[in-house]
Amino acid sequence: MSAPTLRTPQQAVLELSRRLDDALRLVGLDPAPSLAALDEIAGVKSHRIRPAALATAQGIELTEVLGGRVFWADTYEVARALDAALRAAGILAPPSRAVWGTAGNRIIPPWLSFGQTEQLVKKIMQGARQ
Repeated sequence: MSAPTLRTPQQAVLELSRRLDDALRLVGLDPAPSLAALDEIAGVKSHRIRPAALATAQGIELTEVLGGRVFWADTYEVARALDAALRAAGILAPPSRAVWGTAGNRIIPPWLSFGQTEQLVKKIMQGARQ
């Protein structure tokens, strides 16, 4: 019997980041790869993942997959609706940011912890099945 393969925290976070990207592709979104980072706050190391920036239409689609509703297609309002859908899914995170630029408007989702990202992936997969 072979010994189980051990993963470092960095490997686990990168794998979860890939799973998040795959889940987003499954529901028809094709954003850039998610970002993974290591933070250290008061001596405590924490791995965080941020989904890639979303176009307004992608933000609307993700909000609807999470069970939320968007009433106005303004980038700021879509970011607020996405935050509300995340909270309804039990993911308490800082607010998303709406960014306006010459290359188009974008929604920058919040940094999420490992557990929050796992929960988001599960919720996206459930939304994809419906």
